[in-house]
Amino acid sequence: MNTKDWNIFILGLGFFLVYTGYLTIVGCSETILRSYRNRTGETDVNGFVSLALYSSTNSIMSIFSPVLMSLMSRKYLMLLGGVITACYCAVFIKPIPALLYVFSALSGCGAAFLWIGRGSEFVINSTKKTLHRNASIFFAMYMSGSFGGNIYVFYAWKGRTIIDQSEQNLLAIIMSGITLLGALSFLLLKNNEEGKVVKQKDVGEELRTYLFSAWEMAKNKDVLLLMPLMAEIGILICFYSIVLPTCVGTTPDLPDSKSLMGLAVLMVGVGELLATFVQVLHSKHFIQLGSAFCLLIYSLITFYLTFPDTCTLHATTTPGIISPQKYSILISALAIGYFDCTTQVAMNRAIGSCFKAEWETAGAYVWVGILLAGSVGVASLYATVLTLSVQIIILLVFVLLALICLVKLEMEYTARRTRHNTQCSLEKPE
Repeated sequence: MNTKDWNIFILGLGFFLVYTGYLTIVGCSETILRSYRNRTGETDVNGFVSLALYSSTNSIMSIFSPVLMSLMSRKYLMLLGGVITACYCAVFIKPIPALLYVFSALSGCGAAFLWIGRGSEFVINSTKKTLHRNASIFFAMYMSGSFGGNIYVFYAWKGRTIIDQSEQNLLAIIMSGITLLGALSFLLLKNNEEGKVVKQKDVGEELRTYLFSAWEMAKNKDVLLLMPLMAEIGILICFYSIVLPTCVGTTPDLPDSKSLMGLAVLMVGVGELLATFVQVLHSKHFIQLGSAFCLLIYSLITFYLTFPDTCTLHATTTPGIISPQKYSILISALAIGYFDCTTQVAMNRAIGSCFKAEWETAGAYVWVGILLAGSVGVASLYATVLTLSVQIIILLVFVLLALICLVKLEMEYTARRTRHNTQCSLEKPE
């Protein structure tokens, strides 16, 4: 195995391990904290507020992380991000409010370190020939992180109605250990820049350049059309990462609801992987978006009818409108993952098509980081005060707005490309 292939494998392995721990803890966080509140009487801990803090600092650090990467290597930047994430998972052994919220904010910084470092490492170890292959390998390994921990939850919490201290401790210790192992695996990355002259950059100048590109791209019409899609993806991430498992774990008429939480999040990952394979085999983008949208509507209707309307606000014994069906919920979770992957691919494809210059792409992705993480934070906060039906309406409004803007962008891009091709053909000498 050559150095580039080795580094792509280690990159995927590291993210698989780090996010096996993190995604499991986030999905179970509100359920764990509700049981913790019942045992201890502590009322100031909330999984949704924790995720909001994480997203807020992630959004801010997405701007400054590339500058920090110029001061330290990609490998050590990702190591630092992974260690911070492992500390966040370990906090759930005893989630006192101050400790939980401080490490929630720090873990947002850690996530920015991980993803900025990953982007640079991925590009350096890929060529035009291997880019698609490497992206598929990395994404498959990363998304597999939603499987291991949630399979554990499915079996370990089977038959449980409340999570006691020993189960809480065991989950936090195992997941923090797996996350730390993933962080340490980044040390196995090999230097792929031997013989290259590394130009020293002025940090202040680099930061000014980075912020300038983001400001300039904010005035670009194509970026403005993509902004609703960026926000929609963030709202959806919040919905399936914490709202969905909380709803499943709180529904009183659902047999083995605590165990089923892990299986529901696992099915979201299955939907993501399924959409990845469909993207490879099928090139009709509008047909993919249309089918994914139909699946999303089915899943949202299922969740509205099945889950108690106040399930994200507090524990409840109120049943949903219809009797919950296990397999219907799991299929709906798969549909959510399928739609999420389809829209994320559409966003990345649009950015790659519309912007060719490096500074344009960098500026566009600054806004992806800010709006995506910011919308996760906002959605996490309103989930603490709004009922499930209102949250579903907000998500649906943003989905419709994002799809309309995406279709408009695609039509304008196609028109520009047609005009360019026509002009080139007219200028071509006979």
